[in-house]
Amino acid sequence: MSTGGSQVESRPCHADVAFTWLTASGLKCATARVKSSSRSRAKDTLPIKPVLDELASIRRAFRELVKRYTAAIESEIAHVSTLVSSKAEQHDHPRERTHDLRDMLLLMRSLNIKPEKARRRDLKRIETLLEDLRSVVNRW
Repeated sequence: MSTGGSQVESRPCHADVAFTWLTASGLKCATARVKSSSRSRAKDTLPIKPVLDELASIRRAFRELVKRYTAAIESEIAHVSTLVSSKAEQHDHPRERTHDLRDMLLLMRSLNIKPEKARRRDLKRIETLLEDLRSVVNRW
């Protein structure tokens, strides 16, 4: 408790709590020092190692997922590219194919992504673009 002008020294494991109550003679105030409810634990009782192990496992799984996802998207881009180039080698080009190729160009040029921000929505936009391109090519 604090008396007069002296201050109570604060410790990390204690807290000062102010109490106020009403008595017949008036309002009373007091400050008491109580132990904090959070107790410090020894490092060996905290599950730090299992948490770190799980984080390492999640990191490995994430890297594998990104690697496979990248391979799938690049494969789809290569497949659409192969289909377009194989159709370009044919000598008879229907007028609809010319329109389809222009539509594909418009779709690709309108792709609005910002790789520096690394957003999931940009990945989704690329996936959607590839689906649209694939549907145009499959009509041929």
